[in-house]
Amino acid sequence: MLTRLNQNSIWSFAGGAIPALAALASIPVFIYLLGVERFAILSLLLSLNLFFFVYDFGLARAMHFFVPKDKYQCPQQVKILTSTSLAIAFVIGSATSLFIFLLSPYLVDYWLHVSKAETKEIILAFQIAGFGVLPAVMMSVLRGRFEGAGAFKEANLAKIFSGTSLFLLPILVSFNQDSIVLLAFAITFSRYLSFVIYIKLTRIINFKSWVHVDLSLVSKIKNYAFWAAISGFFSTAFIYADRFFVAGFVSQAELSVYIASQDIISRYLIIPWSIAIVLTPYFASEKFSSIDFKNIHFTSLKKITILTLLFALAVVSIIYGILPFLLNVEFLGLVSNISLILLLGVIFASIAQLPLVFLYAQGKARLLSLIFMSEGILYLCFAPFIYGKFGVYGAAAVWSTRLFIEMAMLYLVAHRMMRN
Repeated sequence: MLTRLNQNSIWSFAGGAIPALAALASIPVFIYLLGVERFAILSLLLSLNLFFFVYDFGLARAMHFFVPKDKYQCPQQVKILTSTSLAIAFVIGSATSLFIFLLSPYLVDYWLHVSKAETKEIILAFQIAGFGVLPAVMMSVLRGRFEGAGAFKEANLAKIFSGTSLFLLPILVSFNQDSIVLLAFAITFSRYLSFVIYIKLTRIINFKSWVHVDLSLVSKIKNYAFWAAISGFFSTAFIYADRFFVAGFVSQAELSVYIASQDIISRYLIIPWSIAIVLTPYFASEKFSSIDFKNIHFTSLKKITILTLLFALAVVSIIYGILPFLLNVEFLGLVSNISLILLLGVIFASIAQLPLVFLYAQGKARLLSLIFMSEGILYLCFAPFIYGKFGVYGAAAVWSTRLFIEMAMLYLVAHRMMRN
């Protein structure tokens, strides 16, 4: 069992690490070709699509929960489950794309700090990028189907293509054009192209079966996905969407530093996530023994802890040993301090991956929703005041503090369940 878990973890790591490397490599290229201010807008467009790939309206989590069950060990039942989920994803994704299209003028006009000459172009860019949400939501269903069945090779081959193309296609465009609209087209095109790859790898999908929606399954998926969507919205929003909120309180230069630092450091979460996510089929299985659970949980927790401490040491060494030779004095202090504050949050988030995966697999989406909603209430009460008073440093502190609170609450709840 441990050998298979290690193999799946390697695939999960590759599926996260390769796109992450592509993202990291793209940052200096985009800044060089587009400039800091246009890079900030492009980062928001990329974040929009990343958000709706990670935030799946609870559909991927629903697949994680249902696929390992005994009933869905039959290929025909998995096919019906997948087709029904894709139909739900199509409706939700289409509605979300339309909502973004209508919301974009208000977002740009009243929230983002852009010049009047750029307003129309940036509005159109957000509207175009919004149409990439539909395939992103549908891809999450297929990803959840793969992961729920333990098919991590297929899941991560598709993720590698999806994650790299999201950055590669805009880079190819930016070499010849700095038009935000054309970059938005490239982002959206990469989403539809990636969805085709997911379909090819799935194999079980017959397009004729898409219209065969099992109404009893719709109800079951809806009941689980509803709470998973709420919990997923808050957890994903705090990782990706907080920068939209922060954008209203800081300059574009500070926003670029915040986004770049957060993106670079938080990429490490791929490693603890790749160790935790492969446990989903075992945590959700009806045949999983308590002895097996204790063994793989202890082994996985030990791996995550050691790797996270090594990562933290490496980041601190880079900040104090390398950055002074790469950055001018004006940006050195800002980048170093923001990175150290965000590093604390990444450490907390790393340790929280195991209880998070465990609680989802055990069907505790409603409980997780309550935890994340309580965090959201605290965030809305205190974040605006802190952002307004402390600026970008306050934003980084809020981000890391929230992750500490989340880690503590998840472990408290999961520990009680694990003892039983």
